[in-house]
Amino acid sequence: MFLLFLVMSSLSSKTSEELCKLLDEYGINHGPIVDSTRKLYEKKLTEAMSKRPKASPDKTYYREEQQEDPGPAGTQMMWIMQMIPPN
Repeated sequence: MFLLFLVMSSLSSKTSEELCKLLDEYGINHGPIVDSTRKLYEKKLTEAMSKRPKASPDKTYYREEQQEDPGPAGTQMMWIMQMIPPN
């Protein structure tokens, strides 16, 4: 309950632009943030934040490595590509 209060109070101190960005990050559809809609969006964000982390962006990162592969012809270079999930 205390955590919920902290989240609500931190959201109320955010600017409309910051609130809009958070709504986008959590995948919450929204319209303009004005005095009459602000509390509704703060409530939706609070619920989303308590249930799950931010929606991950549609980005995939890759890391390439070189490894030596001792094969029949001696040492050959082999490329390894590993998918790294976004944070």
